[in-house]
Amino acid sequence: MFLRRQATVGILCALALALFGCGGSSLTKPFGTNPNDTNHERAFNALIGAPGGTIDIAQRGANLNTQPLALGGAGAYRVVTSGVSIQTFAYQSGTQTQVTQPASVSMSKDGFYTQAAVGIVGTTGVTVPKMVQFTDLFPSVQGTGNVGIRLINLSPGSPAISLYNTTGNPPSAVPISGLTNIDYTVASNYIVAAAGTYNLTLRDTAGNVLFTIPAQPLQAGHGYTVFVIGQLGGALALSAAVITDF
Repeated sequence: MFLRRQATVGILCALALALFGCGGSSLTKPFGTNPNDTNHERAFNALIGAPGGTIDIAQRGANLNTQPLALGGAGAYRVVTSGVSIQTFAYQSGTQTQVTQPASVSMSKDGFYTQAAVGIVGTTGVTVPKMVQFTDLFPSVQGTGNVGIRLINLSPGSPAISLYNTTGNPPSAVPISGLTNIDYTVASNYIVAAAGTYNLTLRDTAGNVLFTIPAQPLQAGHGYTVFVIGQLGGALALSAAVITDF
């Protein structure tokens, strides 16, 4: 009986090793969130009214950004440990004073993520300061004449936002398919388009121009996110930050 029990235990252990591998017993490992796994994260500041004007975004006691982030500022991607229910905080730069509600986020092995501080300091409801996470699923454009473009609306209280491009002679502004009607704290998927110089405008659902982005040369093989920031009618007017993702 003892030998049979030993054999059963041995079979179970072998199955566990086959399923989960060596070097840890975490059942989350198959999902890419074992502490031995890593992913890539960057920080973005869309928070209006932060004391001192800049913030730090941190996880596990370490900043994701290497320099203080002003409004519309993005840090470079950093390699960090993956995990489940990781607390993400935004602080007034150089302090431990929280300026948003924290967020509990999960990151999988080899994934890319943007951690953004959003809202308006001193408000509640839909514009309350908080952290939001976006999963950055890059399109396959490397080695091609194309680019990837994505739209993220981080303007508190804004209507749904659409991205238009103006081309032709005479010039004509048309909505970019897949980059329309994006609500607050929502990200579009990346769309693939030809590389070149884009004349972009942010518009509401009626087509009214909310902000004109300076001409943007988008280089082949790269991806870009257009972040909508600021506030319609606010002290910091609605605008955009065009960030190179890769």
